[in-house]
Amino acid sequence: MTQLSDHADRWLALANAELARIHSYVPPAVLLSVWWSESRGIPGEVNDDSGASGLGQVTPIALQFYNDQNNTLLGMAEMRDTADPVLQARVSTWLLNWNAQRVAGFAGDLPDRDLLLLSLLSYHQGWPAVRKQLVELDNRGLSVSWENLKNNIPVDSWQGKAPTYAYHEKTLSNAERICIEAPEAQGEAASCFDGGIAEPIEPVPPILKNQQTVLIVAIGIVLAGLAVALLSLAWRD
Repeated sequence: MTQLSDHADRWLALANAELARIHSYVPPAVLLSVWWSESRGIPGEVNDDSGASGLGQVTPIALQFYNDQNNTLLGMAEMRDTADPVLQARVSTWLLNWNAQRVAGFAGDLPDRDLLLLSLLSYHQGWPAVRKQLVELDNRGLSVSWENLKNNIPVDSWQGKAPTYAYHEKTLSNAERICIEAPEAQGEAASCFDGGIAEPIEPVPPILKNQQTVLIVAIGIVLAGLAVALLSLAWRD
């Protein structure tokens, strides 16, 4: 067995429990890979530079967002607990799922690989920052995809800490390895990435595709014109 498969064996039950708790479609292998990439599966691990802590390296800002959304009052002490990792697992699972839902709502027609990579990126950078760059792709006339984002959005164009695209690709690659070495981490799907990753929260976004927006506006103008014409005829009668 490898260190990665040992990690999967150690934390699979907790990952499954937390994913089931929020009815998440994120494959367990992906969550396990996030915990491996972020902390090597060490409960309470602390990044002294950023303050990020726990299995999923939750930052103070991310924890405050979790608390606001879930009406909880968790503190960084729970994220740094080396004996009981349940709460740090719970917060990181919820945050990953929340980001996956937003990505799926924005660009749910993408292949699962793209959706997962964008979800991992959003987990790190924050959904508003990722959404801004996806909209920028669309504004340039480029389709939303991982490759287009990586090849056309320079890392120095991001606000705050620049992303490392290769880091997220490695995380997904490790998830695929976990699926091979620990097939039970695939979840209910036939493979790690079959059947979608999340129930989208946001409907098809209004600015995802410029052509759709123009068409909708044009239809609205035509319908408004017809309504005026019908009212004019009714008035004459």
